[in-house]
Amino acid sequence: MKEITELIDAVLNHATHFLKEHGEFYPFAIIRKTDGTLQPFNIYEGEEYPSPTELLKQLKKVLDEAFDQYGYDSFAIGINVTVTRDGEKKDAIQIKLNHKKEYYEDSFVPYDVVGDSVELFDLYTENS
Repeated sequence: MKEITELIDAVLNHATHFLKEHGEFYPFAIIRKTDGTLQPFNIYEGEEYPSPTELLKQLKKVLDEAFDQYGYDSFAIGINVTVTRDGEKKDAIQIKLNHKKEYYEDSFVPYDVVGDSVELFDLYTENS
């Protein structure tokens, strides 16, 4: 599905930018409006270093409540996580996809930050 690929690419580009600049990132979203345009979305609670868990909880709540009000049909949330694959821990970008009001997929892209570059590895998916 083209829409999903575009959302995933937008999340990866946004996350990669922050990883290059800061070596990390807080949860954020990319919204697909009903006209097909993509828009970054984040919330700010006034804290310089908010809890990523609390920020993610608030981000999901705001996005779920505002789905119809703001005219979008899907969104993807990017989250900085650690995954274990084949017994090895790895930093990864988790992408929570929501299309037509249903979370239906979690994708993960492991990465390495080397100097000022980010190497992304193969995406894998877990259905939820």
